[in-house]
Amino acid sequence: MTNALPLPFQAASLGFVLAAIVLGIRALLAARRAGLRGLLVSALAIGLAFTSLLLVSIVALLALWPMQLERQQCLQQAQTLAATSGCQADFQRTLDDRLREMRGTGTGT
Repeated sequence: MTNALPLPFQAASLGFVLAAIVLGIRALLAARRAGLRGLLVSALAIGLAFTSLLLVSIVALLALWPMQLERQQCLQQAQTLAATSGCQADFQRTLDDRLREMRGTGTGT
């Protein structure tokens, strides 16, 4: 559950997820070679699919590392609900700007 830890410890999730994918693929191949079918193979495949989704979310977190770190520090210093909302709004604004940049649409104003 390292993805629930604060940055930079969340980055450790990447190693665990990659290890889980490798082990899952090896288990799936071993099950297929052993001639197993049905529920076990399906469960392994579904587990690999969910692990792959987790990998995508971790990669997205790492791609947005500076923004996530800034948000985390802001939230740690926030002592009121208004300050917390301000941190969230700043993060969302920065994220929207970053996405516009990536799409090449500029600021639009």
